[in-house]
Amino acid sequence: MSATPLTREEVVEFLSRLTPLEVRALVLELEERWAIERPYHGTTPIDTTMGMPAVDEYVVTLVDPGPQRVAVMKRLREALGCGLVEARALVDGAPSPVLDMAERGRAEALMAALREVGARVELREKVW
Repeated sequence: MSATPLTREEVVEFLSRLTPLEVRALVLELEERWAIERPYHGTTPIDTTMGMPAVDEYVVTLVDPGPQRVAVMKRLREALGCGLVEARALVDGAPSPVLDMAERGRAEALMAALREVGARVELREKVW
């Protein structure tokens, strides 16, 4: 007794009724069964409340160093461990990212330090 194959439309209809977590589990099962290797290391953490990848990396962008450019360079040197030349390049290159792929706590600490001396900064989630 042979089973009739499902049409593409039936498969799409079935998948559209699944939750994001169920789809993720199905993808992982198919990757394992078909021996598909991931192009990146490890797996993406899943935020179970939304079914979306959890954001754990942030980008701090120096929008405008403000009037106290030397103080901003000093704060960048302290926070990033960079030299004077690198700190000056970051300040002169504004607007530009000054910290990339940082944990939220480190990113917020840098943001607070830069704002204390009058710089305008932005904190954004790292988008893959």
